[in-house]
Amino acid sequence: SCAFSPDGKRLASTSGDDGTVRVWDAESGQEIGRIEMLPDGESASFFGPSLALTYASPGAWRWLGWLAPDPETGVITRYPAEIFGPLPGPDANGGFRER
Repeated sequence: SCAFSPDGKRLASTSGDDGTVRVWDAESGQEIGRIEMLPDGESASFFGPSLALTYASPGAWRWLGWLAPDPETGVITRYPAEIFGPLPGPDANGGFRER
């Protein structure tokens, strides 16, 4: 499924195959945001030019990995999230807490 924003500048699409909602710039066709539905009712959102993590539900870190260069080869590698611990999430006031 997909739908345009009221101003026609953005397009949102959903996929049952990978459990995502993606937000696109309608003019450039670039993906500018993503919400991922993860197992056990967890979720995470990524927005901005680099699709940086902007929110993760409390247990989402168990399902997300981290991309980082391998220290020996420099090759970008996905490491299990358990290495780094929980991701940032909302604070008690509804704001965003840094890790």
